[in-house]
Parts: sequence; structure tokens; C-alpha cells
Amino acid sequence: MADMTPQESAVFDRLRMSMEDPYIDRMMQRALEYEAAINETEASKDERAEIVNTLDREWIYSGQELVVTGDIWMVTPEQPMPHRVSVVDRKVISNGFMFDPDRLEFEGEMMEGLQRASHALIIPTDRTDGLANYAAMHLADVRHIEYPYPSPELRQQRFRYHFERQADEIDDAYLRAKNDTEMLHMLHDFQFDANMADPEDVQALMDGQEYLNRILDLDTRMPYVVTMLGMIAVFSSEETPKTNQTVTVSAQMATVTKPIKRLLTVNRVLLQPNDLTGETTIGSHRFIPYIDGHAEGKVKTEPRQRLLVPFSSIMWAESVRDIL
Repeated sequence: MADMTPQESAVFDRLRMSMEDPYIDRMMQRALEYEAAINETEASKDERAEIVNTLDREWIYSGQELVVTGDIWMVTPEQPMPHRVSVVDRKVISNGFMFDPDRLEFEGEMMEGLQRASHALIIPTDRTDGLANYAAMHLADVRHIEYPYPSPELRQQRFRYHFERQADEIDDAYLRAKNDTEMLHMLHDFQFDANMADPEDVQALMDGQEYLNRILDLDTRMPYVVTMLGMIAVFSSEETPKTNQTVTVSAQMATVTKPIKRLLTVNRVLLQPNDLTGETTIGSHRFIPYIDGHAEGKVKTEPRQRLLVPFSSIMWAESVRDIL
């Protein structure tokens, strides 16, 4: 980048975190394949509904705000018959998928043509009765859709592309370790520097966090028997770490000076600052991997505790699944 002009550098910075999302590409391709099969076999309404349910179960953006550009077929309380509207950067709510027919005019009359795989959209309005508008956006009529957040697959792909050394370190721990304990030990020194004022750094941090979770693939269904020694963060029942941000640490920091063994259910791996005692939501920090989990009480009446345990404080971890 040293030889780039300021303008070229600015363009590079905008594109640095941009990639085609493999999840979106795969979902759209599947929907178009279903469209072809439905029209070829003249599938019934019930068969089409079953396919829509299959797509909707895998669609991570249902109920989320999208920003769409293209042509839509809209229905409103005032105009209950579908009418075509061109929209640019229109905010809508994803309502999953649907099949919507082509609308053709023949000798002055509207006729339905082939079924088209479409985004089902809810369009909020400022009507006093609170009623919304509804629309279908045929996939072929999409010019652009802005999604609220990257899919996990895109985060993983993007991190591997932009941070190959760190990705190799994670991959190496997963591939070479003989068990989960050894895998966590191999990542004791994993670190990632980020400035919380830099949106690209924050994005990279979240990408790295997703990469850790997807590659390490820790057991989140069965608890681990974990032996801990060192610093941990203990949260009350009202406090939780923010999933995609740094923690707001009003949690109590504790130093375990003698090894303790607890049953710990893993929620996910989080990248958090190595020093959780100060302000963590601003400035530059060195981030390290932590286990975000719930520890079972020593007795039945003792409530579960939310813990944030750095990999470096875990001496041993074995899933109950492997012990039984």
C-alpha cells in the first residue's frame, strides 16, 4: 500500500472487508434450483409451501431489516392487488421466502405465468392503524440487497483471507491437538490487537471470533469437566458478556490460586481484552480467547455461575461426552 495514492488507499480500505457471501450465494442458488424444479413438475401449492419452509428454516435473516434495490410486487391495504414498484435503498423486513408468479398481460387481461423464487418482504409504514405493506421480490429482479450483518461463513472466509497467519495458528491447533485440552493449550498465546474506534478492526475482531468458534468446534451440548487456575471473570445472574462486543465488566475479577475443578457448559468462544479491569469498549486493546460458559454449583441448591475463562487459565478440559 506504500505506493498507492490517497484515493487508491481509500478505495482499498472500503473493499478490505468486502467479499461475496458464500451463504447468500448458496441460498439463492438453492432457491433458483427449486424454482426450476417447481415449474418443470408443476408442483402443487402444498409442495411449494413445503419447499418454502425448508428455505426459511435455514434463512438467518428472517425478521431482520434489509435494504433493497430493485423491482417488487407490492400489496397494500389500499391496493390489495399486486402492483409493480421500483425501489432504491428501501428498508424492509425479511419474511423469508415465497414463490410468486410472473404476471403477464394477454389481450388486455392479466395472466399468471411461471412461479418465481422470491424474497417475502414486510414494508413498515407510518399508518395510524399500524398496518404494513407486503411484497414479493423475485430473485431475478434484485439489483442489490444490504444485509444487517455478515453470515458466519463470510466472517470465516474473510478472516482466513485477510489474517492468514492467525487463521493458520487456529487451524494448526485444531489439526495437531490430540484432545481439547491440548488444543486450548496450543492457543494460550493467541492474540489479536484491535482499536475499538476503528470499524475495520472491530469487524476483523468479530471475524476472528467466528473463525475460532467454527474451527475449534467445542462441545456446546454437553458440559466439560474443567480444571482452572489463574484469572477468571465471574458474572452475576443479571450480567452477561455482549455477544459481538467487548464485555462491560462490572463482573467480579477473581484469581484462582489453587486448581479447582468444575462442570462448565460452553456457550461460545469470545475474543476479549487480556485486561478486563479497565474500560474495554474504547481505545486499543490486546484481545485473547476466552471460554464464555456456565459453571454448575458444587451442590444442587447452588445456582449456575456465568464465567469468562481465558484459555490460559484452563489446565484441563474434557467433555462429559468423552468421559461417559
